[in-house]
This record gives sequence, structure tokens and C-alpha cells, in this order.
Amino acid sequence: ALRNGLTRLSVFLEDPVEAGTIMAANDVRPGKYVAASYTGHNFRPRDYAKFAAKAREESKALEPEEEELWGILLKEFPGFE
Repeated sequence: ALRNGLTRLSVFLEDPVEAGTIMAANDVRPGKYVAASYTGHNFRPRDYAKFAAKAREESKALEPEEEELWGILLKEFPGFE
């Protein structure tokens, strides 16, 4: 579940080619994007907020695991968003 919750975030933050891009959930699969191999280990709550905001701007819904992580971050780090 953690890998599923962090894969698109990792591509958004760290992929050498696709950084800054919100990938479609069904487009992120092992081996396609470099950053998808090391899911999210360098993110900060404000990075997740940027990811979530851009996903909303582009009408790309967060996946259930991403929503769950968003809720945890909101609870544990109030005001970061």
C-alpha cells in the first residue's frame, strides 16, 4: 500500500524526465519511470501538498492510497498545506 501511495509522488518529485508531471495512475508501472523504483523516500509534507494541488488543478483524482496518506499528513502536520 505504501508503494502505491507514493509512486506518482516519486515521479512528480524526482523523475529525471517527468518531474513536475502528474501521471495517470494506470500509467505508472515498474520500469517505466526511474523514480517509480524508489517510491517517495525524499518527500516532505509540503511536497505532498504541491503534488495534491497540481493533481486537483489537472482534475486527476488522488488514488485511495494517496488520499489515505494525505489524511495522515493533515492529521500529523496541521497547517502544512
